[in-house]
Amino acid sequence: MDEAEGYNYEENTPIWFDPNPKVQVSEFKNWKDYISVYQANFIQTKQDRDLLKNKFEEVTNIRKSDSLFLRKLIRFIQDDIRYLGLENGIFSHQPHPPYQVLQQRFGDCKDKSFLLSELLKAYGYQAQPVLVSSYKGKNLLENLPSSNSFDHCVVRFKENNKDEYAYIDPTLTLQGGSVKETFFPDYQYGLVINDSTQNLIKLPEPEISRIKIKEVFNLNNFNSGAFLEVVTTYEGAYADYRRSLFEQIDLDELQKDYTNFYRNLYPNIEPDITLKIEDYRNKNILITKEFYKIDKVWFPNPTNKTYLNAEFYPISLEGYMSTIGSSKRKTPYYVDPVELEYNQIINSSYPFDIEDTSSEIEGNGYSFSQNLESKDDGYQINVSYNYSNSNRFIPVKDVKDYFQDHQKMLENLNLTITADPTLTYNPNKRVGSWKATLISFFTIIISTILCIKIHRKYNIDVKIEEQWQKKINGWLILIGILLFLSPITLFYEIITAGYFEKHTWAEVFSENNSILRGILFTSNLFIYWFLIVFNIMLIVQFFKRRSTFPRLYAFFLAFTFILACTNSLSGIAFSSNHLQPYETQEIYVWLGISFVFKLSIISFILFTEKSKDTFTKTFYSKKMKNEEKLNELSNSANLN
Repeated sequence: MDEAEGYNYEENTPIWFDPNPKVQVSEFKNWKDYISVYQANFIQTKQDRDLLKNKFEEVTNIRKSDSLFLRKLIRFIQDDIRYLGLENGIFSHQPHPPYQVLQQRFGDCKDKSFLLSELLKAYGYQAQPVLVSSYKGKNLLENLPSSNSFDHCVVRFKENNKDEYAYIDPTLTLQGGSVKETFFPDYQYGLVINDSTQNLIKLPEPEISRIKIKEVFNLNNFNSGAFLEVVTTYEGAYADYRRSLFEQIDLDELQKDYTNFYRNLYPNIEPDITLKIEDYRNKNILITKEFYKIDKVWFPNPTNKTYLNAEFYPISLEGYMSTIGSSKRKTPYYVDPVELEYNQIINSSYPFDIEDTSSEIEGNGYSFSQNLESKDDGYQINVSYNYSNSNRFIPVKDVKDYFQDHQKMLENLNLTITADPTLTYNPNKRVGSWKATLISFFTIIISTILCIKIHRKYNIDVKIEEQWQKKINGWLILIGILLFLSPITLFYEIITAGYFEKHTWAEVFSENNSILRGILFTSNLFIYWFLIVFNIMLIVQFFKRRSTFPRLYAFFLAFTFILACTNSLSGIAFSSNHLQPYETQEIYVWLGISFVFKLSIISFILFTEKSKDTFTKTFYSKKMKNEEKLNELSNSANLN
């Protein structure tokens, strides 16, 4: 052929697409003829299988009685038999004996498939290797029977009483989920190595894998930056891929890669806490959690310098929706099927006036939706994106529409918030919480009534003559100072915890937090106000030198310590992702110091002679005093 016209391959063309003309020649009439010759390479006797089974149980200690036997057997072949192809000479088509592969712990695709199928047969399953093509399966029906049609080998199997086959690629590693849910690639067609094979079979199409991404921005004031938490949940094939990738990369290097990815948006971003990876392999769910501190998110508005802008862009979503090259093409366009949920939650200590909006774009096999909601009177902005693409390639006739729709999707991604810092943010004008006000009002009333009853009804008789009773001095002055400081400290904790700010309640009771956290938050407000009122009663009892003071004060100290322990431990539990090890250690040290300090005061106030000789008075109301005087007059009259 003289001066044949060249061909320029277009970007992102599916690997199976071949525009070049070709001629095929085969020595086989049909696929049955081909398999009748090739299957001779995959023959084992029952005795061979029994030896293989015994060796397998000796090496792995996996038994059929194990409830997860099938999964463990398959994962062993995938993960513990290393993939290594020594495909020279006859072994380019003939597999090594399964017993040898098990012993040497390595083999190529046909070695591992032969080993897996023979082990499954040894345990009573119907199993066969299946020849497939890793890249041109879609075109196999157009090919003449030939060994050149295949470059890979997998396994199908089923239990004798089941109708459907399950398919496993034994060369894939670190797969998760049950056997039924194990991801099997899109090989399209395959040829079963079996004497009953007549033709190619249609292989199952893989389910579309899902990714969920949640970004939570906690904004500070306009002069500082924000904290960003990113939680990404991978399912199916994406979980398999990430699990395999993370196995090969050091965590520190992985953190650098993730941080650099976000530096495309925020140049001054830095990790706040090291990347965390949670792998639920049995469910085939892998979760990454990233924590960052952004020094600056607010920048001057380009048209009005009085205003500030903050931009939020779902950069991870962009990679799945971007297109490559030109829409004017002569070949199909390759795409990856995916279902993606992307949520951006922006929490702020100042409200924004944003109108709720939504939009949708839908095409042939793909869809996109965007919803923007303002929650908690503008203190929270929630943007959700949902993108789905079930296509594996886009035909030439549909490429133009596909590109246009995806360009429209990308145009809708950027969210810009504009604020006037002189008007919007005023810490003294935050929206108050009516819940906190009501709870505080009723708690103060109930606590006051209860404390008055305790003050009047609770007495301890002390038989110490008046000349031996002591005044408040010495170390008791320190206790008096602590008593005066305690209600101030408790009130300060109420204020700093944000109980009187509406957005705090919205955040605590949001869907991102557990119900238990909301219960603890609310009950703490009750307890704090009760302790403040109780503390005031203790101050009165202290200066009146009531005999009940030591016991009541000891109860107060013990209760406040228990409250501090509960709050600290629940804080560690709910914020474990945000605490560094040294921060957790500091909390435990502080609790230890507090325990020793309060135990010392309790011991002094309960057991020292100084305390016993000081707090000797009991409660007498005016009515009781009048009755006592009347009794004295009555007694003197009787004597006269």
